[in-house]
Amino acid sequence: MKILWLTVRTAFALAFVSCVLVAGSANTKEPASRSASTDVQKASFNRTASGGELRSVTFKKRAPQVGDTVEQTLGHELRLSTTIRHGNELGEKNRTTARNDQLRVLTTTHVEENRAVAVRVQYLEATKRLKAVEAAGPALPDDDGAKTLQPVAGKSYLCQRLPGADGALSVTDEEGHIPPTDEFEIVVQHMEMVGRANPLADFFAGKELSIGQTIELPKDVASKVFNLGEQFGEIAKFELTLEKIAFIDRSTGAVFRAHVEAAATGASQMRLELEGPLVMEAETGRAVKVDLSGPIAMSETRGSYSTSYQLLGTGQLKVSVRSAFRDAAR
Repeated sequence: MKILWLTVRTAFALAFVSCVLVAGSANTKEPASRSASTDVQKASFNRTASGGELRSVTFKKRAPQVGDTVEQTLGHELRLSTTIRHGNELGEKNRTTARNDQLRVLTTTHVEENRAVAVRVQYLEATKRLKAVEAAGPALPDDDGAKTLQPVAGKSYLCQRLPGADGALSVTDEEGHIPPTDEFEIVVQHMEMVGRANPLADFFAGKELSIGQTIELPKDVASKVFNLGEQFGEIAKFELTLEKIAFIDRSTGAVFRAHVEAAATGASQMRLELEGPLVMEAETGRAVKVDLSGPIAMSETRGSYSTSYQLLGTGQLKVSVRSAFRDAAR
């Protein structure tokens, strides 16, 4: 079902932290005399007059290093109800649940101009579930279908951004061979931000935010974060509200409430609204946790003029990402 394929692709794209975390932050104005031990710029914090709870934070960013690793746990779930409509008549109805989960490790293997231009990605786990039933049938069981392996499961790949402003992403297996098409397409989609700047880190670097403050990211920044592509619509709004400042794994985390709206128009229409927590390391600008969920609605026109019909879909989308960083020794 094409509308399901489109929605699943969108869900993958919305697991944006998987891309943002791969990207290196470009520190283009670093002093030449700066030592390696200062590659991580310390964030500054302001407390209340009594020295109590942290009330504001100033963000910094960290330049990537060869040997940096990040272990990522990603999951997305789509529950979609679809209906076929011929004119004013409603036809076939279906309910579908699709879930994808991954556990992968990325290791930076080459850095140029403070950007990670090459990484090794290991897919320790990669599974998917897909279950569809007619709307008139029984409710979907809790297991939502049997797990099957994604083509990349248990495999490793070498990814490198080729030189040039529009350099392509090279993907090979560890023997240097181009992988099969189904594997290649998955890896290219996930590793699109290799060699790119980290849009979140670059946007927040040097900014000071107070608890309760809301900031809306410019559309050009939001589009780089989500990387939906023109066929999947555009980000209409991406707001982050700083809810609290907390110490997470020995670093200071800025806990945001994220609100995202996206829309597509044309023969295929889509409306999406997601909300949930997003946690960033204040010292590095890296996102370490994301949990977004919300409604999605889609409409697609099919057939010729005389036999055209609409495929309508409504449902819920959930996206979850956890990232644990292990920085290379200085």
